[in-house]
Amino acid sequence: MPIVLCEVMPSSPAKKRSAAQIKDLNARLEKSAKGQAKVTLVDTWTLFADAEGNAKVEEFPDLLHPNAAGYDKWTRTLRPVFARLRLGAGRQ
Repeated sequence: MPIVLCEVMPSSPAKKRSAAQIKDLNARLEKSAKGQAKVTLVDTWTLFADAEGNAKVEEFPDLLHPNAAGYDKWTRTLRPVFARLRLGAGRQ
């Protein structure tokens, strides 16, 4: 079965989740996914991080959880991945 693994999304040092900590965790995820044919790693870090590597308030009002705009952006990113993997969720 295919596995879709999303990177940890950015947050904020105010939430005790600094950009450096999350980047380190994402590097570990990337390393563990490398060479795994069934694993598709999705770069949700770059998708959501601001210039400082923190969550954008317009997509993460509490700097931790996405709002409707964040979920919409995430959905638009995942649909083509699901379609390519023929998981059925790639359709509208």
